[in-house]
Amino acid sequence: PARCDGLRFREQTALEGVLTAGILNLGSRFLMFLRHVVITAYIGLSSGLDAFYVAMSILGIFIVVMADVFDSLGIPYLVRAWTEEGKPGFDRVAASVFRLAIRLSIVLCALMLLLSPFLPSIAAGFPENTRATVFRYLILLFPMAVCYLPYHALGSLFRARRRFQAFYLAEFLISATGLFVIAAAPRNPDIIPVAWSAGYLVGFLFLFFLTTKAFGRPGKDDRAVSREFFRMGARLLPVYGVTYLYILTDRYFASFLPTGSVSALSYGLMLAVLLPGILNMENIFITPLSETEERGKILDWILKGIILLCIPVMAFTLFFSLPIVQAIFERGSFTAASSRMTATALTYYTVALPFILLSSILARVLMVQKRIETLLLVSLSGVLLNLLLNYLFVFRIGMDIKGVALATSLTNTAVAMSLLMMTHQRSRIEGTGYLAGVFLPALLGASLGLLAAWVLPEIGYPILTISLKGAVFVAVYAAVLKVLPIGELRQIEEMIRSAFSRRGPEATPNA
Repeated sequence: PARCDGLRFREQTALEGVLTAGILNLGSRFLMFLRHVVITAYIGLSSGLDAFYVAMSILGIFIVVMADVFDSLGIPYLVRAWTEEGKPGFDRVAASVFRLAIRLSIVLCALMLLLSPFLPSIAAGFPENTRATVFRYLILLFPMAVCYLPYHALGSLFRARRRFQAFYLAEFLISATGLFVIAAAPRNPDIIPVAWSAGYLVGFLFLFFLTTKAFGRPGKDDRAVSREFFRMGARLLPVYGVTYLYILTDRYFASFLPTGSVSALSYGLMLAVLLPGILNMENIFITPLSETEERGKILDWILKGIILLCIPVMAFTLFFSLPIVQAIFERGSFTAASSRMTATALTYYTVALPFILLSSILARVLMVQKRIETLLLVSLSGVLLNLLLNYLFVFRIGMDIKGVALATSLTNTAVAMSLLMMTHQRSRIEGTGYLAGVFLPALLGASLGLLAAWVLPEIGYPILTISLKGAVFVAVYAAVLKVLPIGELRQIEEMIRSAFSRRGPEATPNA
């Protein structure tokens, strides 16, 4: 095992990685929520907050999308180099990935600065002063933009070696730093982009220090690897770019809605994808999916896991969407009207939760299979569908926030089903027991959990009430799954137990 500054980061199985990522990400999300609680309490769903989320969407198109490409390409490259050539090959690819990230970061940040005076026009419905705020926030987000790609390149080294805890510890530090900076001047909207930039600077420096301790300084750059990486990245860029085109589409149509709509949609989506964000399954499982050809079997259990996780989360969120938002955000400048707007967005985004999780994993499978053109075709079709649905729901039918969120949910559902059919063609998913073995038990457990949470009386404090209802719901759901004599449930339980009884590289790839 590697020793990093007194910390021991050993290799983990995929399921251990999910748990580690879940625990650390849970802490990160908790700090992130505290950060947003402070923001909304002092600033509320304001034009300044709307401007920040549009600026972040622009940053996503120029910078964040490339980090997704690095995650998809870097980890399989590094895994293959370690498997075939050992440490020398791993060091060679690692140096190429890191230096390419630095070069790309410089070029993309320069391009973003050059175009930044024109980019706020993406939110065409904003008044002129709000578009000027978008421009100012892009400048304040520049430090984050500079270090974002190198940070993710370094993170791919740890994840490729199954040392997931190091990367997610860095994520935790990013959230903690952002909260600290926000708390320093919570009434000033300009502190929001400053906090994001400060967080990623700290995360990058921390991960760079751990990288030199665990793997040594970058070795000789292999230009052949860099060229191949760049060539494959150019093919993947449009695939990942369409995800941010979805977000920009939402921002464009929401900019024509009342002030605070962009922020309400952002918070609704953030709450809806909380589970995928905590588990980060697409990044964890890309390593075993890159290591083995038994993808059909792995995908079978991933699909069953998605059902078991998403059914209860969807049920609880849809039933208690308004109390959840009120408990988290409703205080200070975040009014009851703000809660209703955000809860509406949360409800319509949540209906597509399993498809959001599924599409992110299946997209990585098609990338591992090098079916980039197929993935690109599906993704571009999704962009067109999203545009058409937004135009229909917002401009023609007048559904406002509901229309924007519903358009995205329907698009995610259509894309996920298309990807599932295409994945099944190459990696046949031949598992059984989805209905009686997984779906119906999950539905029964969620129904009984909702009943138990519903009859629980209010205790005066919204955050305590919803927390207690959530705890009772989870306890009932887990108890129902535990007592049901169903083979699929017992197999999943045994898989989890066996995964955490293994240690280090002797764990099987399928774990």
